[in-house]
Amino acid sequence: VHYVRLTNENVWSFDVKTLVVYCDLDRKQMEKILKSKDHIVINALSKEDHENKSIPDSLNLPVGSLNPNNRDEKVKEFIENNIKKYPELEELIEKNKLDIKDVPIVTYCAEKECNASKELATHIINAGYSNVVEYPGGIKEWFDDSSDDDENFYDDSEEDKYELDHK
Repeated sequence: VHYVRLTNENVWSFDVKTLVVYCDLDRKQMEKILKSKDHIVINALSKEDHENKSIPDSLNLPVGSLNPNNRDEKVKEFIENNIKKYPELEELIEKNKLDIKDVPIVTYCAEKECNASKELATHIINAGYSNVVEYPGGIKEWFDDSSDDDENFYDDSEEDKYELDHK
């Protein structure tokens, strides 16, 4: 979130402030996202861990492969190379209805105590992508059948699901 403040002289400051807001998903929200195929879902763990066990239909971008010097190029290349797996998103981008930097992205890792997905989300945000959320339950919660959450993150309206100003 970018914002400015009123100065003591009651005029808007030219000093733009930034506040990063992280959003988390629960299991039911993640299930809905995976069914709809309208978010790029990324496993932040190593390639070996991803191949061993991962959420179905998720991609892999190991957080360990990114650093402040290479993240912009690597994240851009990753998104551009994988967007074709999401035809609805690709079409919106081609029709200029969605900027590639606003593509909905979900990151996840092993479990809540693991911070790889939060680190990956930070790298993606710092590379200029604005629509990034985290599924903190990760692989552990995904494969745990006892998880039950009724919170509703998205309403059932398909109309504005890519609108960043959605209320």
